[in-house]
Amino acid sequence: MPRVSESEVSPESGVRVPGVYQAMLERERGRHRHGPRLADPSDPSKGFFLRPDGLLRALEAGEPVVVSTIKVGHKYSDPPVRWPWDARAVLRVQVSSDDRIKPAP
Repeated sequence: MPRVSESEVSPESGVRVPGVYQAMLERERGRHRHGPRLADPSDPSKGFFLRPDGLLRALEAGEPVVVSTIKVGHKYSDPPVRWPWDARAVLRVQVSSDDRIKPAP
């Protein structure tokens, strides 16, 4: 995961993490590499279900996305990400195609 650019942190614009949007897009494309169907590992008799693709479609369109903070980095990720806000209070963030991350409205 890309590193936070310390010079680009401000309360109004959020945090700029160069390459984060592209990394999220590549991760989602990897998850969808085998197609939209998944087996239910707990009960094969249930058959298949479709993997949601809303996040992938939004990322491919370059739209801002709202995701859990854990999807874009946290103190246990490599490298660790330290947010300029209270990480316990902000559980979801908005990530823009210009690599800006800010608390979700």
